[in-house]
Amino acid sequence: MQDAIEVEEEDARHTTLDSRLPSLGEVEVNVRIEALPPILAPDEVEDLLLIRPEFEVSHVRALPLHVRAHEAVALGSLYIPRSEMVDIEAEISLLLRGGYVRRNPVLAKTRQDIATVRHRWRSSSKATRERLDAQGASESPLPPCFVVTGLSGTGKSRGIRAILALYPQVILHSLYEHKRLRETKIAWISVDAPINGSVQGFLLRMFAAVDRALGIQGGPASYVQQFGRAKVSIDQKIEELAQIAATYHIGLLHIDDLQRLAEVHSSKATQVLNVIIQLANVVRVPLVLSGTPKMAEILATSLEAARRTSSAGGQDLWLPESAQDPHFCTMVQALESFQWLDQAVVIDGAWRQKLFAYSRGLPAILISLFTNAQKYAARRGAKVLTMAHIDMAYQKNCELIHPALEALRSNNPTRFGDYEDLQPTRVQIMNVLRRNREAMLVS
Repeated sequence: MQDAIEVEEEDARHTTLDSRLPSLGEVEVNVRIEALPPILAPDEVEDLLLIRPEFEVSHVRALPLHVRAHEAVALGSLYIPRSEMVDIEAEISLLLRGGYVRRNPVLAKTRQDIATVRHRWRSSSKATRERLDAQGASESPLPPCFVVTGLSGTGKSRGIRAILALYPQVILHSLYEHKRLRETKIAWISVDAPINGSVQGFLLRMFAAVDRALGIQGGPASYVQQFGRAKVSIDQKIEELAQIAATYHIGLLHIDDLQRLAEVHSSKATQVLNVIIQLANVVRVPLVLSGTPKMAEILATSLEAARRTSSAGGQDLWLPESAQDPHFCTMVQALESFQWLDQAVVIDGAWRQKLFAYSRGLPAILISLFTNAQKYAARRGAKVLTMAHIDMAYQKNCELIHPALEALRSNNPTRFGDYEDLQPTRVQIMNVLRRNREAMLVS
């Protein structure tokens, strides 16, 4: 079972919490919130998200030249969080804790809500189901949704999943306030949007994510094997998934690469989006949606989706404007300390300008450039890295993305039209409105 924590009366951290909290009769305490890690300060978030590769330069340099590159692949694990990640962590913390406020296990109403979810989703009448869903929406405010957008390579997916990893994915409760409390809580689930815009594909990903979280590796207990079969209808799969989400008290649902839905037929995209939102509405699970700016086009096509995704705001991870950007400079400084050729070069302002010009500040491209440049240098017997090796890495390893990078370097929005993922979120939304107006004029 991944990241499981058992919360018992004997647990030192939980015992301390119990000792300083009033009794249940005095205030309404919530074990699901208490079992989560403490709220982090901004500097703690930055330290915890920072990932330095297991790379000892002196050790690598002692190896034969042709072997060093095999050790240097660890450089790909380098992750330096952007300043925006601190804000994103704070929002995710609010969503996760706030989502459990109305799902307190010691309250009778929470148990009634779980039974209500089962009843709603197992209703045979579609009209009845829709009516019950509407009633559920009026019982309490719908869970909020937070949106993160950024170009491919900005580190949004990795950052969000690193933030989620700060929380144990599974928490096993056994006792609370000296009373028996047997439940398994899945604090968060993270899945990728289906490539083909298939509702069934999304549901299978969800079942597989629950299996992984619970440590189920096939067999009759596997939710994929139970409900992933073709003969099980999509409606039944949705019903079962809703019950699973309610039973395991899923605290937060993260859907990544949502821009994939913009690449399929609009009806399929709408179906997947509706399932995601309906699941969140009924089970009261907060949402985090992430993807390139292209995803805004999908969200803007649905009033319900647009309304929901504006509830908790969003964060756009746009590119740095110059080689003096603090995060970019920190990245370059970190890379400077991971040179595995015989001699190290000092990365000065000229180097930073070249690296920025080629990578446009995208961390994934920057790391790839620096890593491949050292490989080319080693294969040619060079003892020190030169700018010519950076040129070579850019020409050979970034050839397919040259046009997109050149469009970014031009800073000319008219050139972004050839690459929809490069267009800012607001431009994507304006595109949707423009197409809608054109369609209305034609009709």
